[in-house]
Order: sequence, then structure tokens, then C-alpha cells
Amino acid sequence: MSSSLIVSCGSIVVADNTSRFIPIAGGIADTSYGTPMTEAQAELPIVLAGVASKMFSRVSANTASVNSTIHLRKNQASPANGLTVTYTSDLTGVLEDTTNSVSYDAGDKTCWLVAVPTEAGTNNITIKVLGFQFDPTDTSKCWSICNIANNNGPEGGNIYFDENPQWHWCPNGGGGSGTVGPGAPDPFQTESGSSMLCRFAFTVSRFYGYIFDNACVGSTLVTVRKNFADGNNQLTFTTATGIIDDATHSDDFAIGDHFNFGFRITGNDGVGGNDWQMSILGANIVHGGTVFPFISSGFGNSTIAAGATHYRGVSGSVLSVSTTESNTQFYPRMAFTARELTCHVPVNNNTDAATTVTLRKGGADTALTLSIPASLTGDFTDTTNSVSIDAGPGNEINYKVSNLGATSYCSVMNITMLGHTGAWDPGGPGGPAPGRRLGLVRGAERSRGRSGVGVC
Repeated sequence: MSSSLIVSCGSIVVADNTSRFIPIAGGIADTSYGTPMTEAQAELPIVLAGVASKMFSRVSANTASVNSTIHLRKNQASPANGLTVTYTSDLTGVLEDTTNSVSYDAGDKTCWLVAVPTEAGTNNITIKVLGFQFDPTDTSKCWSICNIANNNGPEGGNIYFDENPQWHWCPNGGGGSGTVGPGAPDPFQTESGSSMLCRFAFTVSRFYGYIFDNACVGSTLVTVRKNFADGNNQLTFTTATGIIDDATHSDDFAIGDHFNFGFRITGNDGVGGNDWQMSILGANIVHGGTVFPFISSGFGNSTIAAGATHYRGVSGSVLSVSTTESNTQFYPRMAFTARELTCHVPVNNNTDAATTVTLRKGGADTALTLSIPASLTGDFTDTTNSVSIDAGPGNEINYKVSNLGATSYCSVMNITMLGHTGAWDPGGPGGPAPGRRLGLVRGAERSRGRSGVGVC
């Protein structure tokens, strides 16, 4: 069995008399800098044929007295007997569709549709978590997908002060960093701050985006980045809008590699206003076995204050951060084993105590945890522990992040975790990177002269 879980966490408020389209990956949101997306601006292609089933949704607030529906779409339609849930008058909490399913062929596109009918007054529904199980037809492969979400997603915003600026994005959930100015960059602005440390081997393909606004006069290259260099997946455009799609190339990542997205602009006139905006930028992830990732990334809300604790969804944008744990919890759709909890810390001004990242199960701490020492930065991985997760209520999963210090903040980004349904075999395309052994995690930053070596 090579089943995977596709989960997106965040927050969207949908008013009555409204239909909103939401990507299946990245953070839950429905606008691109204030502009509601069309379906074409939200849907992502799937590279493996398979079946989506066991839909999950979590609603935290609902003042709509009408029946609000959430559908999983296929090629801009809601299939008969497809995945759907209905929130009746003022209903909140978890709803599931464990009866129906949607079959996809390779190349089909999908997204979520939220529809709230018209009623008197101003009423809305707030959605926090969406997800489903995916079973590929080819059981020798395991499929997942990542996307820079629309809200706080990619934007070439006013990049006119340099003829060749380089910006980088976290691979799922949004948020980016720029390395454009002279001198030593802020730690938030280094590429390592937006890259994901790979704890399994996988192939990235079908690099795909949608440009909904473009005022650039130059040429833009958008690329998958592998170990801080351009990969094979690349998209190039000038003044165009609409779909950009690389359906030809792929990149193989090995254990220990780094993965993120990047762009650079050439040929701008230097007078300002040379920007573009995307609603989605995503890629498919395939493992040659039974391993799939949970990726929670982005810059916004990644900082945790001294003495604070907050909760995050297991996949999507850090916009899912909440002090109310239930807003971030997802019911697993199947049993699996969780391991290789990993995060990146670009800035750590907490000088007197550790910051911890812990997988929660059923509202309680598990053995899968990271303890980040005071002042230390870099990549951190729990290479020792694993946790068995069962399906359904009582096994809700999410992350807890706690700053145990009293001095200052710590920024925790790119929290990732691996799930697997078969024997543990993180290898695949390329296998372990040459010269690297499993379990060795090297910090990508330095702070106060201390190397961020994080083997937990």
C-alpha cells in the first residue's frame, strides 16, 4: 500500500452568496492579495493516476443558516458521488466523507470548492483544515504535492532596484526571502531560511503556476532549487499572464539535499513598478515506495515569543498558527508511522532556554520531538524516534511549538515530518546523497559563533 495524506491548514472566511476555490496544497486561503481566485487560478495538476477518498474538513466558526458545501473538484467539475461535505445552519467542527471518492487520471487538475448560498444579512463560515487520502494506481509509488499558497504567496513585488535580484520561497505554504542587497544579509533573507532539508529521496516534477497580474518589463526565471542551485524544473516568462507549466523536466532529491523554489528577474528598467503576482506555484512529489511528507512552511507567524506556546497544522502555511489547538488538528485518514520530525531555525535570540517542537497526537505530546538549544540556529531533526498513528478521532495530529526561554524570540520555520505505511525505506530516486549518511543533519546557519549541528 502506498497511500498518502494530502492536508492543507490555514484559515479562510467565506461569506454567504460566495463560491471560493482553494488549492489542495499550501495554506488555506482564498485570495491573492485581495482578489478572489477563479478555478483556473487555484487548481493543480496530478502526475499519477489514483483515487482520492476519506475527505476531512474542520470549521471553527459558522454564522450561515444556509447549507454550505465543500467539494473536491476534478477538471473544474464536482463529480457525481464525489467527495463533499455539507455544513448545515451554524454547524461547526469536523465533517468527513468516508463513503465517496474521486478517481483521477495522470494530468487531471484539482482544487477545493467552498460554496455558501445567499441569505439575509452578512454571514460566513471559517475553514481551518482540509484533507483527503490518495491511493495511486501504481502502488510502487507514493504521491504528494506542494504549493506556495495564494495568500502571502509569491510576488515579484517592486523588484526594480537590481537588474538580477534573487528571491527564494519555502516549498509549501508561502513566504519568501530575498538576497538582493550588498553586505551581510539578515538571517531571514538567506536561501537556507526558505529551504527544506530532505529526509527522504523523491522526484519533483510538473512545476506549475498561474500569473494573475504582471507589470514586469524584464524576463523572469522561476525554478525549483536543489542544494541552492537551479534545478531542471524551470519556468520563464516576460509580460504574460495565465498558466506557466513545465510538464517535461524533473529533479531527483536525495536524503540530505535541500529543496525550495526561487526566481530572478533580468532586464528591468530600474524605474519601479516592475512586479508580478502568482496565485499558485506548485510541484508534484513522488517517492519510489511508501513515504510521503508533511510540510508546514512560510515566514509569516514563524516567530514565537519568549514564554509562549502555539500550535500549527501538520501541512500547509504557518498562517495556521493558533493558540487554540483544535483549530490545527487533523484526523488521520489511515494508520501510518510518523518519523523524521525536522525544522529550520534561521534566527534564535532566545539565550536562556530551549525551544521545543513536538508532534501532538490526540491532544498529547508524542515521543517525536525537537529541542533547540538557546541561541542555536540551523536544521534540526529527530532521527531516533517514531510514532504509530491510527486513523480517526482520538488520533488528531498537529504540532506544538514552545519557547521555554524568558529573554527573546525564536523563529521556527519549515517544520516537516515523514509518514509511511510500509517498511521504513526513505531511499528512492538517487538514494542517499554521496558522502552523507542517514541521520546526520548539519546546521545551515551560525549564531554567536556556534555551529547549528542539530542531531536530536
